[in-house]
Amino acid sequence: MEIKILNLDYTDIMPFIEHGDFSVESNYIMDVKKYSDKQTTKFYIKKVENPTKIPDEEFKKEFRIKSYLELLQEVIQRDKASFKALVNGEIAGIIIAEEEPWEKNLFIYELAVDKKFRRMGIATRLMYTLEKTAIERNVSHLMLQVDYRNYPAISFYMKSGFEITGLIFRAYSSIFMKKDITTSHKERR
Repeated sequence: MEIKILNLDYTDIMPFIEHGDFSVESNYIMDVKKYSDKQTTKFYIKKVENPTKIPDEEFKKEFRIKSYLELLQEVIQRDKASFKALVNGEIAGIIIAEEEPWEKNLFIYELAVDKKFRRMGIATRLMYTLEKTAIERNVSHLMLQVDYRNYPAISFYMKSGFEITGLIFRAYSSIFMKKDITTSHKERR
């Protein structure tokens, strides 16, 4: 099986979303607690047994919000830091990101892999490609936001070197994560 990583075109999003399965099932969630004093803020993370399902419809609901889909399409057209993974000519995964030049960050809006292509290294390949792009642009950090119930994604990000930098509580709770890639700059030169 050959995995090809190519630039993502904005016209690729809807067919990928409509035909994919992005549901998440896990026996765990991440329990994240914040501790702050006057000088420091720390996050304590604990894996907690809690069977969780995020149905495909819940994931796709976000894409059906016209303003969000339009935002992603604009990001893809504006900044060439979005990629797709092809397996046998079929889009298996996407990563959509945009540089925030005032912060020297690359913000990841979406990283999604169709359920039938998971556990094949596709997310890792997409993340690696994005990190190479960040290094070429002399960007210092990758940043993202993830649903706190998405244990597989949080685990993947933590294994990829991301750290929790914040929490937000709204209709659903999110975890903000950041990866310092300046050390990657030195290691890869």
